[in-house]
Amino acid sequence: MVLVVHITCTSLVGAPLRVVDALNRYTNYATKLVNLGAAKTPTGENFFSEDLDWLNDRQEAIELISKADILHFHHPFDINSDKNPFEFDFRANMKSGCRTIWQFHSAPSRYSKEIRELVVSNKWGPSFVIPHLAERYFPYSRLVPNLTPEYANTPIALDGGVNLFFSPSKPGRSAWEHRWETKAEPETDKILKRVCRNVSGTRYTYLYGKPLSEIMLARQNADIVIDDLVTGSLHLTTLETLSLGRVAVTYNDQRIRTNILRLTGAPDIPVVNVRLEEAECVLTDLCRQKELVKELGDAGLDWFRTYYRSQDLVGHFVDGYDDLLDSEGKFREVTNLQRSDIQSQHGFWLHQKKEDIVWTARRQNSLGRLRRWVEFKHLVSRLKRKLKRTLANWSSN
Repeated sequence: MVLVVHITCTSLVGAPLRVVDALNRYTNYATKLVNLGAAKTPTGENFFSEDLDWLNDRQEAIELISKADILHFHHPFDINSDKNPFEFDFRANMKSGCRTIWQFHSAPSRYSKEIRELVVSNKWGPSFVIPHLAERYFPYSRLVPNLTPEYANTPIALDGGVNLFFSPSKPGRSAWEHRWETKAEPETDKILKRVCRNVSGTRYTYLYGKPLSEIMLARQNADIVIDDLVTGSLHLTTLETLSLGRVAVTYNDQRIRTNILRLTGAPDIPVVNVRLEEAECVLTDLCRQKELVKELGDAGLDWFRTYYRSQDLVGHFVDGYDDLLDSEGKFREVTNLQRSDIQSQHGFWLHQKKEDIVWTARRQNSLGRLRRWVEFKHLVSRLKRKLKRTLANWSSN
């Protein structure tokens, strides 16, 4: 049996462990996960389930690394010396013939300039990339899914008003503060509060800093889950929401949708695809139609059970491992065929550069409206002060 050891510096919202679990459950690959540092809640609980912890299970982890047929790294760093976050020389402890592969989860701005240049120029080693925001920046990495199990679910109840749920990862970070590292928490929170005021019976739950198990329970008790409305990326929140049979409201740009459809073979993605700029109107209308909300939730769960089952999608990892064990050349050849649409100059512009330009235009338009609103408020304040002085003069005369 082939042994694959996954190495990660952080929990990465539980994504590496889900791959490990699926490989162990549905394939002939034996896998383990070694995490340098588990993500903790403010009260010290683990955000996500964990496997081996580098600090507490170091000796067991080193033994597994020395026996591994494949080392699967979820963060790019130097494995040829101990000058890395683990302070461990992986290469010196690998057995002869051990293969290495990397997986990218984030935009390249998270990595050093040296790593970015190596990856973009195809001088990094064989790699995977998830079909979310990172994909468009890594044209020579093979596309693999972000696996999500099906969670316990119950149909949406028709009685009562609509329950909204929002759980941002970075509270306080506004919509236009960063290209990717935001879910527009301040703006989205205000929108959801206004929807509740405008649609009788609508309720809104906001949750932050809790373990995933608690967040999933809160989502299950909701009818509509609001995800990222601004960047155009897909997040695990949306996939988890579909698995619960709840309505996911999010904004996915065309590249994201193309990637998901390519991986799953599905004809569409059953989310309410709406941008931040139009979300309030769409949510207001939706919250007045509870039966429609239930239909959308049921459709999402049907889609998930048909097109996003881990036992089917884990095959993308198996195919990658099989090609890698055959040869690095075989892995690159198959990957280049899969990714040819974004490796050309025009493909890169269409699928990455253009979307950044669109985001910049949206940002300028939004900030322009905000500036005009602030200027209007200042003008009103000045007029009020002037009127007050005028009335005071009249009364004194």
